[in-house]
Amino acid sequence: MKKGYRIISIVFLLMFSITWISGCTKSDKVEKEPSMAEIWENIKKSSDVSEMIKGDQKDFDKLYDMDKDEVEEFLLYLAPSNIRSDEVAVIKANKKDDIDDIIDDIKDRIEDKKEGFKAYIPEEYELIQKHVLTSKGNYILFVVSKDAEKIEEAFENSFK
Repeated sequence: MKKGYRIISIVFLLMFSITWISGCTKSDKVEKEPSMAEIWENIKKSSDVSEMIKGDQKDFDKLYDMDKDEVEEFLLYLAPSNIRSDEVAVIKANKKDDIDDIIDDIKDRIEDKKEGFKAYIPEEYELIQKHVLTSKGNYILFVVSKDAEKIEEAFENSFK
């Protein structure tokens, strides 16, 4: 009888261990890799970004001091005037190893924005304080907007 309990206990412990190990492994892969156009469409559906102006390579280079070899592609939308702080940037890193460097460059951009608005337009400074900076796969999202959380959710949903 004791032998039966022992075998059952070993089998149970083995099954528990396998289940626990397989459940604790983390995969860094995304479910799907969306295009920039798909990401932007999801963002447009989640928030009113109709007044924002699409930035080009010149704008990107001026605002973000990044190594061009680290960036595969980007999407940049800016406020229509310099008295608003709204900004949405989606940046796709060339390699996973480039993500930390890109995030550091974005943090420099955030500090520049804070300095620009802190003394002049406190409401916009507060928006910058509540920015979103996140990554998924090789994509990085930076948002300054009253709808930052909605935009972050739309970004996350782009990968499902």
